[in-house]
Amino acid sequence: MRNLFTALTLFFIASTLIFAQNTNKLFFPETPITWLGVDYSHMKIIGDFSQFAGNGTLTERDIKDKYFKSWNNLFIRESEKYDIKGMLDKTSISNDIDMIREVNQATDPSQMVSKLVPGYTSDQITSFVQSYNWDKVDNKKGVGVLFIAEAYDKVGLAGYYWFVAVDLETGKILLKDRLIGKPGGFGIRNYWAGSFYRIIKDIDRRHYKTWIKSNS
Repeated sequence: MRNLFTALTLFFIASTLIFAQNTNKLFFPETPITWLGVDYSHMKIIGDFSQFAGNGTLTERDIKDKYFKSWNNLFIRESEKYDIKGMLDKTSISNDIDMIREVNQATDPSQMVSKLVPGYTSDQITSFVQSYNWDKVDNKKGVGVLFIAEAYDKVGLAGYYWFVAVDLETGKILLKDRLIGKPGGFGIRNYWAGSFYRIIKDIDRRHYKTWIKSNS
């Protein structure tokens, strides 16, 4: 019995030390979280998007002008389904997508088509984040989180994203991770929304716990 008590005591102490050593603000329960949106400005589209599930002829400009906004609006209008709050184990979050909306509007559609997934490096993602106009974000407290879309691959049936968390007070990137989600659904909007829906679920089920451990 004494050995069991000793073992439990040591386990409790070790667990306490692990969380005490975790200085990443993203994982603090009290940290305010701001959802910044999905940055599509560097995304490549792979495969034929000109005809898609009854949507008629689509150009790269159509995808930019219609769907960049539509995909981002899902996180606001259908927040229970595209659940960033639950994904990060928070009781509440705020939304501020104006900065990313402007970034997306400045995208050059002629640069969107590619034959290959670009495979952005961690340093490239850092440079993308550092180029943002952070003055456009109203709340400078807590952590801002976003997805940077890397590619929508119709041939490989995959959506590629980077999850990024930024300390809004210092501008420091707290965490970044490349994730892949399988698309699915009717129509181009829902089909590719399926890819970030699955990533949200994957983060909730396993990646978030892994991030906590790796940042301890």
